[in-house]
Amino acid sequence: MKRLRKRLVGGHSKLIVFFICIHLIVCNQLRASQILDFETELLIDSIIDEIKEANNINYEINYVVLANNDINAFVDENNLIYITSALIENCYDYVALLSVLAHEIGHIDKQHIKQRKINNERLKNINSLSNLSIIAGSLISKNEEFIKGLALSSATSFDLYISFSKDQEREADFYSLETLKKLEIYSDSIILLLDTIERENLKKGLDKERLKSSTHPYFDERIDIINFLNSNNNNRKLNFKKEKSFQFIKAKFLGYNSNLEIIKILKEPFKSYAYAIQKAREGNLKNSMKLINKLINLDNENYLLLETKADILYSYGYTNEAVKFYKKVLKKYPNNYYTKIKVFENI
Repeated sequence: MKRLRKRLVGGHSKLIVFFICIHLIVCNQLRASQILDFETELLIDSIIDEIKEANNINYEINYVVLANNDINAFVDENNLIYITSALIENCYDYVALLSVLAHEIGHIDKQHIKQRKINNERLKNINSLSNLSIIAGSLISKNEEFIKGLALSSATSFDLYISFSKDQEREADFYSLETLKKLEIYSDSIILLLDTIERENLKKGLDKERLKSSTHPYFDERIDIINFLNSNNNNRKLNFKKEKSFQFIKAKFLGYNSNLEIIKILKEPFKSYAYAIQKAREGNLKNSMKLINKLINLDNENYLLLETKADILYSYGYTNEAVKFYKKVLKKYPNNYYTKIKVFENI
Protein backbone atom coordinates (compact mmCIF):
# COMPACT_ATOMS: atom_id res chain seq x y z
CA MET A 1 0.00 0.00 0.00
CA LYS A 2 1.28 3.42 -0.91
CA ARG A 3 0.75 5.09 2.44
CA LEU A 4 2.09 5.14 5.96
CA ARG A 5 1.54 1.88 7.82
CA LYS A 6 0.89 1.58 11.53
CA ARG A 7 0.16 -1.67 13.36
CA LEU A 8 -3.15 -2.09 15.10
CA VAL A 9 -2.67 -2.06 18.85
CA GLY A 10 -4.44 -4.91 20.71
CA GLY A 11 -8.08 -4.80 21.73
CA HIS A 12 -11.16 -5.45 19.64
CA SER A 13 -11.68 -3.87 16.23
CA LYS A 14 -14.30 -1.19 15.90
CA LEU A 15 -17.07 -1.48 13.35
CA ILE A 16 -15.85 -0.71 9.82
CA VAL A 17 -13.03 1.64 10.73
CA PHE A 18 -10.24 1.23 13.21
CA PHE A 19 -9.34 4.19 15.37
CA ILE A 20 -5.76 4.03 16.51
CA CYS A 21 -3.06 6.61 17.11
CA ILE A 22 -3.41 10.25 18.05
CA HIS A 23 -2.01 12.83 15.64
CA LEU A 24 -1.07 16.44 16.23
CA ILE A 25 -2.76 18.58 13.61
CA VAL A 26 -2.31 22.28 12.93
CA CYS A 27 -0.80 24.60 15.47
CA ASN A 28 -3.51 24.24 18.12
CA GLN A 29 -2.73 20.49 18.45
CA LEU A 30 -6.15 19.35 17.27
CA ARG A 31 -6.50 15.63 18.04
CA ALA A 32 -8.21 13.22 15.71
CA SER A 33 -8.23 9.47 15.16
CA GLN A 34 -6.73 7.87 12.10
CA ILE A 35 -9.06 5.70 10.02
CA LEU A 36 -7.57 2.49 8.66
CA ASP A 37 -9.85 0.95 6.05
CA PHE A 38 -8.70 -1.20 3.12
CA GLU A 39 -11.53 -0.23 0.75
CA THR A 40 -10.91 3.48 1.32
CA GLU A 41 -7.18 3.08 0.78
CA LEU A 42 -7.72 1.15 -2.47
CA LEU A 43 -9.70 4.06 -3.89
CA ILE A 44 -7.43 6.85 -2.65
CA ASP A 45 -4.34 4.99 -3.86
CA SER A 46 -5.88 4.65 -7.33
CA ILE A 47 -6.81 8.36 -7.41
CA ILE A 48 -3.31 9.40 -6.34
CA ASP A 49 -1.80 7.11 -9.00
CA GLU A 50 -3.94 8.87 -11.63
CA ILE A 51 -2.76 12.29 -10.47
CA LYS A 52 0.87 11.16 -10.38
CA GLU A 53 0.69 9.70 -13.87
CA ALA A 54 -0.95 12.83 -15.29
CA ASN A 55 1.81 15.01 -13.83
CA ASN A 56 4.79 12.64 -14.34
CA ILE A 57 5.43 12.28 -10.62
CA ASN A 58 7.76 9.39 -9.79
CA TYR A 59 7.99 9.74 -5.99
CA GLU A 60 5.72 8.39 -3.28
CA ILE A 61 2.76 10.39 -1.98
CA ASN A 62 1.73 9.51 1.58
CA TYR A 63 -1.55 10.31 3.31
CA VAL A 64 -3.70 9.55 6.31
CA VAL A 65 -7.48 9.66 6.71
CA LEU A 66 -8.76 11.21 9.93
CA ALA A 67 -12.09 10.89 11.71
CA ASN A 68 -12.97 14.57 11.88
CA ASN A 69 -16.13 16.61 11.29
CA ASP A 70 -14.34 19.48 9.53
CA ILE A 71 -14.43 19.31 5.72
CA ASN A 72 -10.71 19.57 5.20
CA ALA A 73 -7.53 18.39 3.53
CA PHE A 74 -4.04 19.76 4.02
CA VAL A 75 -0.34 18.99 3.76
CA ASP A 76 2.07 19.19 6.68
CA GLU A 77 5.71 20.22 6.61
CA ASN A 78 6.72 16.59 5.88
CA ASN A 79 4.58 16.51 2.72
CA LEU A 80 2.07 14.17 4.36
CA ILE A 81 -1.51 14.71 3.15
CA TYR A 82 -4.31 14.66 5.72
CA ILE A 83 -7.86 13.88 4.57
CA THR A 84 -10.82 14.20 6.91
CA SER A 85 -13.78 11.84 6.94
CA ALA A 86 -16.10 14.85 6.55
CA LEU A 87 -14.44 15.70 3.25
CA ILE A 88 -15.28 12.25 1.89
CA GLU A 89 -18.82 12.48 3.28
CA ASN A 90 -19.45 15.83 1.58
CA CYS A 91 -17.97 15.14 -1.87
CA TYR A 92 -20.79 14.54 -4.33
CA ASP A 93 -18.62 12.23 -6.45
CA TYR A 94 -15.04 10.97 -6.67
CA VAL A 95 -14.04 13.81 -8.99
CA ALA A 96 -14.48 16.33 -6.18
CA LEU A 97 -12.18 14.24 -3.99
CA LEU A 98 -9.70 13.90 -6.85
CA SER A 99 -9.66 17.67 -7.34
CA VAL A 100 -8.88 18.24 -3.64
CA LEU A 101 -6.12 15.62 -3.64
CA ALA A 102 -4.67 17.14 -6.83
CA HIS A 103 -4.64 20.53 -5.07
CA GLU A 104 -2.68 19.11 -2.13
CA ILE A 105 -0.31 17.21 -4.41
CA GLY A 106 0.15 20.49 -6.28
CA HIS A 107 1.56 21.99 -3.08
CA ILE A 108 4.01 19.09 -2.86
CA ASP A 109 4.96 19.02 -6.54
CA LYS A 110 5.51 22.79 -6.63
CA GLN A 111 7.66 22.55 -3.47
CA HIS A 112 5.46 25.05 -1.64
CA ILE A 113 6.44 23.70 1.77
CA LYS A 114 10.11 24.34 1.06
CA GLN A 115 9.31 27.83 -0.21
CA ARG A 116 7.25 28.59 2.89
CA LYS A 117 10.02 27.41 5.16
CA ILE A 118 12.48 29.71 3.40
CA ASN A 119 10.05 32.60 3.50
CA ASN A 120 9.23 32.04 7.14
CA GLU A 121 12.90 31.84 8.04
CA ARG A 122 13.37 35.25 6.46
CA LEU A 123 10.46 36.60 8.48
CA LYS A 124 11.91 35.05 11.57
CA ASN A 125 15.24 36.76 10.98
CA ILE A 126 13.55 40.08 10.34
CA ASN A 127 11.21 39.98 13.31
CA SER A 128 12.93 37.52 15.68
CA LEU A 129 9.99 35.19 15.36
CA SER A 130 10.02 31.87 17.18
CA ASN A 131 8.02 28.64 17.03
CA LEU A 132 6.34 29.46 13.72
CA SER A 133 4.32 26.40 12.66
CA ILE A 134 3.33 26.21 9.01
CA ILE A 135 0.72 23.97 7.46
CA ALA A 136 0.14 24.22 3.69
CA GLY A 137 -2.93 23.68 1.62
CA SER A 138 -5.96 23.24 3.88
CA LEU A 139 -9.20 23.58 2.00
CA ILE A 140 -10.61 25.54 4.93
CA SER A 141 -8.08 27.63 6.79
CA LYS A 142 -8.56 27.74 10.56
CA ASN A 143 -7.28 31.28 10.37
CA GLU A 144 -7.93 32.27 14.00
CA GLU A 145 -5.62 29.54 15.28
CA PHE A 146 -2.92 30.50 12.82
CA ILE A 147 -3.04 34.14 13.78
CA LYS A 148 -2.89 33.34 17.50
CA GLY A 149 0.16 31.18 16.87
CA LEU A 150 2.04 33.79 14.89
CA ALA A 151 3.95 36.34 16.95
CA LEU A 152 4.29 38.76 14.05
CA SER A 153 5.67 42.10 15.10
CA SER A 154 4.66 44.19 12.11
CA ALA A 155 1.75 44.50 9.69
CA THR A 156 4.21 44.60 6.80
CA SER A 157 5.55 41.14 7.60
CA PHE A 158 2.04 39.79 8.03
CA ASP A 159 0.99 41.07 4.61
CA LEU A 160 4.11 39.51 3.12
CA TYR A 161 3.24 36.10 4.57
CA ILE A 162 -0.43 36.17 3.55
CA SER A 163 0.35 37.34 0.00
CA PHE A 164 2.96 34.64 -0.46
CA SER A 165 0.56 31.96 0.73
CA LYS A 166 -2.33 33.09 -1.47
CA ASP A 167 -0.11 32.88 -4.53
CA GLN A 168 0.63 29.29 -3.62
CA GLU A 169 -3.04 28.50 -3.14
CA ARG A 170 -3.90 29.90 -6.55
CA GLU A 171 -1.08 27.90 -8.10
CA ALA A 172 -2.38 24.74 -6.41
CA ASP A 173 -5.90 25.51 -7.68
CA PHE A 174 -4.60 25.81 -11.25
CA TYR A 175 -2.56 22.62 -10.77
CA SER A 176 -5.70 20.75 -9.72
CA LEU A 177 -7.76 21.99 -12.66
CA GLU A 178 -4.95 21.30 -15.13
CA THR A 179 -4.78 17.76 -13.75
CA LEU A 180 -8.52 17.31 -14.40
CA LYS A 181 -7.95 18.60 -17.92
CA LYS A 182 -5.14 16.10 -18.51
CA LEU A 183 -7.35 13.30 -17.20
CA GLU A 184 -10.22 14.58 -19.36
CA ILE A 185 -12.66 14.61 -16.48
CA TYR A 186 -14.68 17.35 -14.87
CA SER A 187 -17.72 17.56 -12.63
CA ASP A 188 -19.82 20.34 -11.16
CA SER A 189 -19.29 18.53 -7.86
CA ILE A 190 -16.18 20.65 -7.32
CA ILE A 191 -18.30 23.80 -7.10
CA LEU A 192 -20.93 21.98 -5.02
CA LEU A 193 -18.19 21.07 -2.54
CA LEU A 194 -17.00 24.67 -2.31
CA ASP A 195 -20.60 25.81 -1.75
CA THR A 196 -20.96 23.28 1.07
CA ILE A 197 -17.73 24.46 2.70
CA GLU A 198 -18.82 28.09 2.42
CA ARG A 199 -22.12 27.27 4.16
CA GLU A 200 -20.25 25.46 6.93
CA ASN A 201 -17.98 28.49 7.37
CA LEU A 202 -20.97 30.80 7.67
CA LYS A 203 -22.45 28.54 10.37
CA LYS A 204 -19.22 29.01 12.31
CA GLY A 205 -19.38 32.79 11.88
CA LEU A 206 -16.61 32.91 9.28
CA ASP A 207 -18.04 35.36 6.77
CA LYS A 208 -16.28 37.11 3.89
CA GLU A 209 -14.97 39.93 6.03
CA ARG A 210 -13.37 37.56 8.53
CA LEU A 211 -11.87 35.46 5.75
CA LYS A 212 -10.24 38.40 3.94
CA SER A 213 -7.01 37.79 5.83
CA SER A 214 -7.14 34.06 5.11
CA THR A 215 -4.27 32.43 3.28
CA HIS A 216 -6.75 31.05 0.76
CA PRO A 217 -8.51 32.84 -2.12
CA TYR A 218 -12.15 33.33 -1.21
CA PHE A 219 -14.80 30.97 -2.62
CA ASP A 220 -16.10 33.40 -5.25
CA GLU A 221 -12.62 33.73 -6.72
CA ARG A 222 -12.01 29.99 -6.71
CA ILE A 223 -15.35 29.31 -8.40
CA ASP A 224 -14.57 31.98 -11.03
CA ILE A 225 -11.28 30.22 -11.77
CA ILE A 226 -13.06 26.87 -12.12
CA ASN A 227 -15.73 28.30 -14.43
CA PHE A 228 -13.15 30.14 -16.55
CA LEU A 229 -10.89 27.12 -17.08
CA ASN A 230 -13.80 24.78 -17.74
CA SER A 231 -16.06 27.05 -19.81
CA ASN A 232 -15.34 24.95 -22.92
CA ASN A 233 -14.84 21.66 -21.12
CA ASN A 234 -17.55 19.20 -22.03
CA ASN A 235 -15.59 16.18 -20.86
CA ARG A 236 -17.54 13.90 -18.58
CA LYS A 237 -15.39 10.77 -18.83
CA LEU A 238 -16.09 9.54 -15.34
CA ASN A 239 -14.76 6.16 -14.28
CA PHE A 240 -17.97 4.39 -13.25
CA LYS A 241 -16.15 1.64 -11.36
CA LYS A 242 -14.29 4.25 -9.35
CA GLU A 243 -17.48 6.24 -8.83
CA LYS A 244 -19.32 3.16 -7.53
CA SER A 245 -16.47 2.44 -5.15
CA PHE A 246 -16.47 6.04 -3.92
CA GLN A 247 -20.22 6.04 -3.27
CA PHE A 248 -19.98 2.85 -1.20
CA ILE A 249 -17.12 4.33 0.84
CA LYS A 250 -19.02 7.58 1.33
CA ALA A 251 -22.07 5.61 2.47
CA LYS A 252 -19.88 3.63 4.88
CA PHE A 253 -18.55 6.80 6.48
CA LEU A 254 -22.01 8.34 6.68
CA GLY A 255 -23.45 5.19 8.24
CA TYR A 256 -20.70 4.96 10.80
CA ASN A 257 -21.17 8.61 11.78
CA SER A 258 -24.97 8.32 11.62
CA ASN A 259 -25.13 11.36 9.37
CA LEU A 260 -28.84 10.96 8.60
CA GLU A 261 -29.14 14.34 6.90
CA ILE A 262 -26.96 13.18 4.01
CA ILE A 263 -27.88 9.49 4.15
CA LYS A 264 -31.52 10.22 3.29
CA ILE A 265 -30.56 11.86 -0.02
CA LEU A 266 -28.26 9.05 -1.15
CA LYS A 267 -29.29 6.90 -4.08
CA GLU A 268 -29.68 3.14 -3.88
CA PRO A 269 -27.92 0.84 -3.19
CA PHE A 270 -25.72 3.25 -1.25
CA LYS A 271 -28.55 4.48 0.98
CA SER A 272 -29.30 0.91 2.11
CA TYR A 273 -25.60 0.33 2.76
CA ALA A 274 -25.39 3.42 4.96
CA TYR A 275 -28.55 2.41 6.84
CA ALA A 276 -27.21 -1.13 7.36
CA ILE A 277 -24.17 0.28 9.11
CA GLN A 278 -26.14 2.92 10.99
CA LYS A 279 -28.63 0.34 12.30
CA ALA A 280 -25.75 -1.86 13.47
CA ARG A 281 -24.37 1.13 15.34
CA GLU A 282 -27.76 1.62 16.99
CA GLY A 283 -27.84 -1.99 18.17
CA ASN A 284 -30.35 -3.25 15.59
CA LEU A 285 -28.32 -6.20 14.28
CA LYS A 286 -31.31 -8.03 12.78
CA ASN A 287 -32.33 -5.21 10.41
CA SER A 288 -28.69 -4.42 9.69
CA MET A 289 -28.09 -8.01 8.51
CA LYS A 290 -31.27 -7.94 6.40
CA LEU A 291 -30.04 -4.89 4.53
CA ILE A 292 -26.44 -6.04 4.11
CA ASN A 293 -27.49 -9.55 2.99
CA LYS A 294 -29.82 -8.08 0.38
CA LEU A 295 -26.96 -5.95 -0.97
CA ILE A 296 -24.63 -8.95 -1.09
CA ASN A 297 -27.23 -10.98 -3.02
CA LEU A 298 -27.60 -8.16 -5.54
CA ASP A 299 -23.83 -7.66 -5.92
CA ASN A 300 -22.13 -10.91 -4.95
CA GLU A 301 -18.88 -9.91 -6.68
CA ASN A 302 -18.40 -7.03 -4.23
CA TYR A 303 -16.25 -8.77 -1.64
CA LEU A 304 -15.86 -5.58 0.35
CA LEU A 305 -19.55 -5.88 1.28
CA LEU A 306 -18.60 -9.21 2.84
CA GLU A 307 -15.89 -7.41 4.80
CA THR A 308 -18.45 -4.94 6.13
CA LYS A 309 -20.75 -7.81 7.14
CA ALA A 310 -17.82 -9.46 8.90
CA ASP A 311 -16.96 -6.20 10.67
CA ILE A 312 -20.52 -5.89 11.94
CA LEU A 313 -20.61 -9.49 13.17
CA TYR A 314 -17.17 -9.07 14.73
CA SER A 315 -18.27 -5.97 16.61
CA TYR A 316 -21.20 -7.95 18.08
CA GLY A 317 -18.93 -10.75 19.26
CA TYR A 318 -19.78 -13.28 16.51
CA THR A 319 -16.10 -13.93 15.96
CA ASN A 320 -16.25 -17.36 14.31
CA GLU A 321 -18.87 -16.25 11.79
CA ALA A 322 -16.90 -13.07 11.06
CA VAL A 323 -13.65 -14.95 10.44
CA LYS A 324 -15.38 -17.13 7.81
CA PHE A 325 -16.29 -14.01 5.83
CA TYR A 326 -12.87 -12.44 6.41
CA LYS A 327 -11.25 -15.51 4.86
CA LYS A 328 -13.42 -15.13 1.75
CA VAL A 329 -12.33 -11.49 1.51
CA LEU A 330 -8.67 -12.49 1.76
CA LYS A 331 -9.02 -14.87 -1.19
CA LYS A 332 -10.02 -11.87 -3.30
CA TYR A 333 -7.75 -9.32 -1.60
CA PRO A 334 -4.75 -11.18 -0.12
CA ASN A 335 -3.06 -7.85 0.70
CA ASN A 336 -5.90 -6.68 2.92
CA TYR A 337 -3.66 -5.94 5.90
CA TYR A 338 -6.39 -5.21 8.43
CA THR A 339 -8.43 -8.31 7.67
CA LYS A 340 -5.30 -10.45 7.95
CA ILE A 341 -4.73 -9.18 11.49
CA LYS A 342 -8.25 -10.06 12.61
CA VAL A 343 -8.07 -13.54 11.09
CA PHE A 344 -4.69 -14.27 12.64
CA GLU A 345 -5.80 -12.89 16.01
CA ASN A 346 -8.65 -15.39 16.13
CA ILE A 347 -7.06 -18.58 14.75
